[in-house]
Amino acid sequence: IYCTKDATPISKSEVAMENSYQTDTDPSVFVYFKLVEESEEPKDKFQMAVDVVDVESKEFAQLKKDMYITDSYEKTLRELAEKDQMVLVAAKVEDRYVGRAVLRYDWTDDAQRDNNGVIIEDEYPGLPQVNALEVDENYRRGGVATRLMKRVELEAKRRGFEKVGLGVEVSNQPAMDLYERDGYEYVEVAGKDTYDLYFPNPDGSGVKPYKLRLMVKELSKDDSEYLLAWTTTPWTLPANTAAAVNPSEEYSLIEHGGKKFYVATEALGRVMQDEKHQPLEYKVLKTISGEGLVGRKYEPLFINHGPEAHRVLAADFVTTADGTGIVHQAPAYGEDDYEISKKHGIPIVSLVDGNGNYTEGPWEGENIWEVNKTIAKELSLPKNEPKDVNVVILHGI
Repeated sequence: IYCTKDATPISKSEVAMENSYQTDTDPSVFVYFKLVEESEEPKDKFQMAVDVVDVESKEFAQLKKDMYITDSYEKTLRELAEKDQMVLVAAKVEDRYVGRAVLRYDWTDDAQRDNNGVIIEDEYPGLPQVNALEVDENYRRGGVATRLMKRVELEAKRRGFEKVGLGVEVSNQPAMDLYERDGYEYVEVAGKDTYDLYFPNPDGSGVKPYKLRLMVKELSKDDSEYLLAWTTTPWTLPANTAAAVNPSEEYSLIEHGGKKFYVATEALGRVMQDEKHQPLEYKVLKTISGEGLVGRKYEPLFINHGPEAHRVLAADFVTTADGTGIVHQAPAYGEDDYEISKKHGIPIVSLVDGNGNYTEGPWEGENIWEVNKTIAKELSLPKNEPKDVNVVILHGI
């Protein structure tokens, strides 16, 4: 009735794993599931429209023409970033550049003139702005843009900024819609709904105009609510189709590190510790019964498995003795997971063949035990994206 070859050895292993089963290739991880309103359809994290607003210099134009990295080309990019006082975030797949994002917050006289007389600095002093986001067309639905944007936001936040701006071409409505969904809101600049930005063409034939709408995001604010789940089998997460809570247990919505998430109240003392087992500070916003979470929907971590998937289920087998009191469900790989998912009409998805290799998704062809640590590492990054994309800071001021 479920994958006995790759299933965990005890049915309640998602919350209490045998010590004999724990190995260095089987790390335990905490997982955030972002709750969504009933009117919202969870989106596949791998899909994001890309708005291309290029800093059109001869050197950067080369990125479009020849994506292969060379030592001299990378050196040129670093020098440009240092000269122009910006944070340059680049995405690589193996030995190729597949995308970049530029974060500027030193608005020089030249930059202000580029804005066609609209001085953003006057209305938003010190506002860092992403004024270049470029992704190879072959990777525009591979999660690269999302990863780049999240890394840029993280870098801005690390540098003490509370807001970040993004110039989005008004003609690119899909991109604007998605940025708005991600927390960006458009604002008028100097009394104008849009502003013009001009960059010199790489061939020296004049300038290329962009009619942009300035969109601003509050970096320190995230009103979304999350479930904090825990699993000792990260390799099963791509096949996640549900989360389970105990309907009789009490759950606390707490705020920590700018994030709001649910944890079983009895588990708070154990969960909210640092790596040295010292208590972390947090604020309890409210408490509800597990029954109050049942039926809620959340965004998928990796793959959207359909409208019936990614829901919170009631399960008496969930305990607070280990973990967070919220259990990730992969019904193809566990007996309890299978039975409760079948009962509630949750899709049962198997992404692994008889040899323990993924048959689809970002780790297709790789073995589950080799990918365990990789998935755990990916979950610690700003966004859960394909593991072969390496996001690096080429230069950061």
